[in-house]
Amino acid sequence: MLSRAVLTVGSAWGFVFYKFGRMPKSSAMPNGHLEWEWPETPPTGWCERPMLRVLHDSIGGGLIYARCEPLEDFIEYRAMERSRTGWPMRSLAWYSLKTTPKETGTSPIIVEDRWMVSAPDSWGLRDLDAIPTRVPARPVFPGFLVNTACFIALV
Repeated sequence: MLSRAVLTVGSAWGFVFYKFGRMPKSSAMPNGHLEWEWPETPPTGWCERPMLRVLHDSIGGGLIYARCEPLEDFIEYRAMERSRTGWPMRSLAWYSLKTTPKETGTSPIIVEDRWMVSAPDSWGLRDLDAIPTRVPARPVFPGFLVNTACFIALV
């Protein structure tokens, strides 16, 4: 059973390294949609609902990016990303919180990263912001259990 759980983790991580940077489906949703929710519970002081939400989805992986423009003068926006990977169901996840100051040319400041492991620099895997590829580490139930059961049945 443990070896099948390892296969579940390995398949989810495999999608991160192989496919996640080349997701074919992407949809940006227009600003101001009142029914949007944050992918995870936002910290205290964040906007009640995001103003922009972008969804990337593919076989084996998905990413939700949501952001809002707070009332503070020194913050341009706050953003949250959540990634879930795995096959046949999403089985592992991570999420990240970022703020961006209004100063010109300032990169986002990562406030908090949860449930992720960054790929070593020697692997040469970086996203568009030059941040190392993030590998999910939080089990998502029931996906983790279903995938493990599938691997038990297949192997």
